[in-house]
Amino acid sequence: MKVFSSFFVNLLFSLPLSTAFLGPLAPPLHFRRTAQTKTLYATLTELLEEISPLGPLRVILVPPGASSILEATVDSSLWGTKINTTPSGKTLLTASLPDKSFELHLDVNIATTATLGKSPKTGGPIMKILDSADATLITMLPAKGKSEQFEDLLTKYGSKIEIDT
Repeated sequence: MKVFSSFFVNLLFSLPLSTAFLGPLAPPLHFRRTAQTKTLYATLTELLEEISPLGPLRVILVPPGASSILEATVDSSLWGTKINTTPSGKTLLTASLPDKSFELHLDVNIATTATLGKSPKTGGPIMKILDSADATLITMLPAKGKSEQFEDLLTKYGSKIEIDT
């Protein structure tokens, strides 16, 4: 009996969580059982769509070597997201404004983790997209006035999300 019930527990945690439990408008959340812990998974598209209403977003890119920093503020509630494959074979998630005055391209195969929390610098909400070495690919700072909605995301996802492709 123990083997039988263990099989169903593992099966349950390897399947997408039904939206019936979360409501018809909730995006699918995925749990995977690993050892004694459960890890929340979400796609990069889901995360960007979840954070988009919390703008305007301050988007920060600090490339390796930090010889430059790019910062932009965008009305993320207006952006659309789409997945494209480049001629070189990379799969990119693009978040862009309709007039193309802002475009963000993220390689979905490089982005492996997202973190949600409180910025030590600003004290406001922060989301970071990380690679497999936990290096920051991009930082997003939602509007401080949207802290309550950000807390809802933090409650829903936790402070660390594994990005599912």
